[in-house]
Amino acid sequence: MNKIEKAINHLLNQNNEANIYCSYSKHYDKETLEMFKMNGVAIRALKEKQKRENGCEYCKNNKSLYFDSNNHNSNLREVYIEDDGNMTVIPYLYENTEMVQMKINYCPICGKKLI
Repeated sequence: MNKIEKAINHLLNQNNEANIYCSYSKHYDKETLEMFKMNGVAIRALKEKQKRENGCEYCKNNKSLYFDSNNHNSNLREVYIEDDGNMTVIPYLYENTEMVQMKINYCPICGKKLI
């Protein structure tokens, strides 16, 4: 279990314990309700961070961000992210046109840090 999973579990346990206590006492005070709300915000943020760190199909599997097999819509043939954090842009072959690679720090789809 990584740190994010531990933090999520801790917050969920904290909510469960407070919920059990409050249901026995039949009283939910303002502070407890605020804690539930803040824990919910923190849990959602941690889950988003965890999802971002896992990556998406584009940055994990080198799936094309853009692919045009027939040259109908642009001068670009394909755009994809490589394992080393380069984004590769392949144009349709015209005179004096070459493939372009540029270093990117984050996946443009999910925001995962690439390097």
